[in-house]
Amino acid sequence: MIAIGAGAAGSIGAQSLPIQDATLPVGTPIRAPTAARLGISASADGWFPRAFDANADVSFAVGGTTQLSFAALPFMEALARAGVYSMTLGSNDTVLYVGGSAGLSFVARLFERVSVGVSGFAGLGKVPNYSEQSFGLYELGARLETSIRLSAALTLGVSAGYEKLANPYTGTFLDAVSASLRLKLAPAEMRHDRTNLAIKKIDTQAIFPVFRSWYDAEPLGTVTIRNDEDGAIENVRVSFFAPEYMGGPRLCQVVERIEQGATVTIPLYAVFDERILQLTENGATSASIDIEYSFLGSGRATREGLKLSVHHRNAMSWEDDRRAAAFVSPTDPAALWFSRYSSSIVRDRMRSELPPNLQYALGIFEALKLYGLNYVIDPNSSYIEMSENAAVVDYLQYPSQTLMYRGGDCDDLSILFCSLLESAGIATAFITIPGHIYMAFDLGLSEVEARDTFFDTGLLVFRDGRTWAPVEVTMVKDGFVKAWRVGAKEWIDNDRVGSAAFYPMKENWARYKPSGLQDAAARFSLPDEAKTMSAFDAGVDRFMSREIEPIVAAYEQKLDKGRTPEVLNEYGMALAKVGILDPAWERFAEAAKAGYAWAWNNLASIAFVRKDYRLAYSYYEWTTTLLPGDPVAVLGMARCAYELDRYSESAILFSGLKDTAPSLASRFGYLESAYG
Repeated sequence: MIAIGAGAAGSIGAQSLPIQDATLPVGTPIRAPTAARLGISASADGWFPRAFDANADVSFAVGGTTQLSFAALPFMEALARAGVYSMTLGSNDTVLYVGGSAGLSFVARLFERVSVGVSGFAGLGKVPNYSEQSFGLYELGARLETSIRLSAALTLGVSAGYEKLANPYTGTFLDAVSASLRLKLAPAEMRHDRTNLAIKKIDTQAIFPVFRSWYDAEPLGTVTIRNDEDGAIENVRVSFFAPEYMGGPRLCQVVERIEQGATVTIPLYAVFDERILQLTENGATSASIDIEYSFLGSGRATREGLKLSVHHRNAMSWEDDRRAAAFVSPTDPAALWFSRYSSSIVRDRMRSELPPNLQYALGIFEALKLYGLNYVIDPNSSYIEMSENAAVVDYLQYPSQTLMYRGGDCDDLSILFCSLLESAGIATAFITIPGHIYMAFDLGLSEVEARDTFFDTGLLVFRDGRTWAPVEVTMVKDGFVKAWRVGAKEWIDNDRVGSAAFYPMKENWARYKPSGLQDAAARFSLPDEAKTMSAFDAGVDRFMSREIEPIVAAYEQKLDKGRTPEVLNEYGMALAKVGILDPAWERFAEAAKAGYAWAWNNLASIAFVRKDYRLAYSYYEWTTTLLPGDPVAVLGMARCAYELDRYSESAILFSGLKDTAPSLASRFGYLESAYG
């Protein structure tokens, strides 16, 4: 395994990773703001000279003006105007005035769409046909305007002001109050791709493929944007898309409103598909950030490209021990194959006296031992060192890889065994202690049930009313029983000083969803079936022997004082209860030989379990001669007769039992049928 340091490609996690600017050096604007813009206006104007002088030569004038404006600053515009006016004289004659002027306008926004402004201008013009003559005039004017922005491109304004036409030689020609209705068009605002949104900075992390689902809820980075439009923008939709590893853009956030000049930082999310799990080396991929928004009813969009660093699929950092849960995959094809094979053997040989979860876990563990799985310490990727340095990238194996390599370190073996048990429907958990990680599995028992079932409760971990068995998976060569006992001791020693942590897989997956290699082929041979059966049986026997060691020692002490049939029978019952049948048979046989009648029932029961129904029947029958009418013996005879297809005899025996021991008979109603 190879540890990868945090280099130029980025490290991991918002806390330890040097955040990378994905596009430009710090301080370089990605999109320059566009405050300067051109406007074209058309207005209908009216001049009213007699508002100042009732005897003015000009009664009124109407006309139109075309105006170009250039906003050099957000609050100031340079103006260029040209207009044509029809002036009505006191004699009811009309003359034309044609003029042009230049000036400045100062604007202040009152509300989002409403502005007020003041402008002044000066220019030249002429009256081309007054008394069959043409003469020039200079023009001075001022306006006070209120405008409302209809859309991003259109503004409607009304104004009132002063207009003066004069000649340096003949004097004033017109002093008038002016009024106008103006429609302004900003051509640049008519383009959909025209934006004044500045992307100030993009920060991203290097991506871990195994956490491909995690990035749907946890940000992979941020984008900082500034609104450089000349008003608030609304419904700002920010999306992220990396087409090589995503099926479509991921909508990251919708911001209802961003005021003019405001800066907002938005988290970036992604939903990566399984293609990202094909990456076996560190690399980079092209991505884009798409931003759509509405400005004064006009829809706008912009896109910014970037390069996104991506780790290889086996990479992970230990910022959180629960992260390893992403490698635990119950649907890994190789893990499923191995788990189902081992479980099928256990299912056919399961013993009723032990919890099923325990037997499945034991059988799978012993199959791994038989398969040749090895604990391998990689000096370049040791959990001891990696877990103490969250900034370093570790190499973890998927379950199928550990099976194919037939080895791994403590995290790899824990991931594999958890995957195998989860495939069999058994809940698992990670246990971490200083410098080490291993696992536990749910025995399927409540705490009360477990305390009644197990003699040695020191082997168990009780959490929230459930019972767990801690297993030191690195001891696969030593077998399940020793691995369990060592795992329990590690838990006890570290839990006592508060240095042990327990992470149920179901809770881990709520944050770090599993990402198995679904296309992983199982390129290995399964253990021999007969050897796997023997390994399971031997493993169960070893566990039983260790479990009842204190009981055996106590009975052996009693027998040293005297081999009474009563003690021999009790001893045999303790052994039979946990499935150790051969030694139990010896104790019962010795008690029966000493004349203890009830021992014959127990010998018959062992014969029945071994499916030797004729022998069992004969022993039950012999018991009835020693203990006439004994209900256990009668029931045993009925059950043996039934298994030997002697249904009528079984029904007759059962009928008598219903009269003498109805509560016992009620548990075996199937014996009442004479037809099987």
